[in-house]
Amino acid sequence: MQAVGIWVLIYTSDLWMAYLFVIIFGFGYGASLPLSQSFRGLLFGRKTFATVGGIVFAASTITTVAAPVISGYLYDITGSYGAGLYIMMGIIILSGIAFLLIKYPKPPARLAGAPMTADPPQAP
Repeated sequence: MQAVGIWVLIYTSDLWMAYLFVIIFGFGYGASLPLSQSFRGLLFGRKTFATVGGIVFAASTITTVAAPVISGYLYDITGSYGAGLYIMMGIIILSGIAFLLIKYPKPPARLAGAPMTADPPQAP
């Protein structure tokens, strides 16, 4: 959804299109936050959850700082933010494809047939 939002932003010519961008991109970004936490827990488990989160946060911080600098440089060269936005849109699409290609680990044998409940196990 974020890539679609960026595409709308590139072609925004009226105020209603700006609002449409905000809605589409906002829903996509808002959905990505809890989903990434969930995927991290599912893929890496509890033991490395915080470590992997720290690595992801560090990488995210670097790209968050670099993206506007690179976009500004591309604007200086081309006179348009289009190139930077297309690059961001491409990166978002590639990351979505990468998520679709993830092979999820099998649950441990002790959990393979266990029902998913929110209740803690009862003491014998």
